[in-house]
Amino acid sequence: MSTRAALAATLVLTVLVNVVRSVWVPDRFDPWITIALGVVVALIALAAAMTADELGLARTAIPSGLRWGLGVVAVIVAGLAVVVLVPSLQSVLEDDRAEISLRSMLWRALVVIPVATVVVEELLFRGVLLGLLQRLLSPGRALIACAAVFGLWHLLPVWRGGGAGVGGGGSIGAVAGTFIATFAAGIGFGWLRQRSGSLIAPICAHIGTNSATFAAAWLVAR
Repeated sequence: MSTRAALAATLVLTVLVNVVRSVWVPDRFDPWITIALGVVVALIALAAAMTADELGLARTAIPSGLRWGLGVVAVIVAGLAVVVLVPSLQSVLEDDRAEISLRSMLWRALVVIPVATVVVEELLFRGVLLGLLQRLLSPGRALIACAAVFGLWHLLPVWRGGGAGVGGGGSIGAVAGTFIATFAAGIGFGWLRQRSGSLIAPICAHIGTNSATFAAAWLVAR
């Protein structure tokens, strides 16, 4: 499969899955659909003859990925600790979804988010998509394009009122705020991937951003 065909297939698949899971499929099936997306995207990478280095999966880059990724996680956890411990800042972490049992919180933070969200999204966006874009564009332009797609990926659930956005689900403020936040996150995760040479770095940072923040929100809700 040519690079352009693989890129087109990846983008079309991403749009279709996003629409299907946001419009027609109940939320409880969302993790399984996301995992299935990851499998198909991996097959596209195989068909396009993408190398381990292009995907950020080279063994030689693992130490660098761990250093950068765990360093970012440490910064995130330190920041969240300050927010949790300072009462005047705790409102930043208010989230109705965090009002669940300890068991449910641990399942979501340690299994659902890392496996069904982070690993698949990183393989899709910072692995396959970024790798394909870098075949056609400069690293900087590929980074921006990939981050833009990552931002768009998060908009439909918010527009339909089913996602966590800035300003309340479904509002223009929610959609705009969500795009800005996820585009910025996409730039950060993509930069980590390019700087470290490993997908491990954005995976760690993404888990730290999502799972650690959710756990902190759960603590505040207590």
